[in-house]
Amino acid sequence: MKNRKMTWTTLTVGTLAALGSAATLGSAATVPARSSDALIDVLVNKGVLTLDEAKQLRKEADKDFTRAYASKSGMPEWVTALKLGGDFRGRYEGYFGDNPNFTERDRFRYRLRFGVTALMLEQFEVGFRLGSGDLDGGLTSGSDPISNNQDFKNNASKKGVFIDQAYATWHALNSPLMSGNVTIGKMANPFVFSQLVMDHDYTPEGGAAQFTFHLNHDPARAQTLKLNAGAFVLDE
Repeated sequence: MKNRKMTWTTLTVGTLAALGSAATLGSAATVPARSSDALIDVLVNKGVLTLDEAKQLRKEADKDFTRAYASKSGMPEWVTALKLGGDFRGRYEGYFGDNPNFTERDRFRYRLRFGVTALMLEQFEVGFRLGSGDLDGGLTSGSDPISNNQDFKNNASKKGVFIDQAYATWHALNSPLMSGNVTIGKMANPFVFSQLVMDHDYTPEGGAAQFTFHLNHDPARAQTLKLNAGAFVLDE
């Protein structure tokens, strides 16, 4: 009988967004912003303010809130947003085969990730993410490049934490006609492929650029032309 190998993932426990968006500067979801927006709406409805005046007043209110929050938190004014995010996942895998010589296996694994993203002057973004990982194939300088999974093994030994992302992005263009950005560092995979082509957990190292040309702005039939380019280092 031809040897067959089946992988059964029988249990997946995920705790997502446990730390997602824990801090955001200048957010419209804050209580002061909601209060000021409600007051401005009342003044517009009563004819005290025009729509243009209300728009300008909201912009000034957001700047004042961001400035006040920055002074209380010690954050410099040129940092316009700060976001924290992370997730934890636990998993059991069972390996079984019909061939009597096949060695069956039970494996328990987890994945832990935590990262910080800072938006500066509304044009520059810097971020990093730490993640769990397993040394693979005898590597001594890093973990498996396509997985943050860590096996339960080695008598509860201490597990490693690795740099999963470390990048800087310049949002160079942001106009109705064209938008674009340039990224350098160890980044999220800018290319979207099937799992058969490239693993979604792969975080390449190098440079990438994405540009979008808006051919029209019809909501029902929007058309865009996109350019996605990258150059990555595989080995020194």
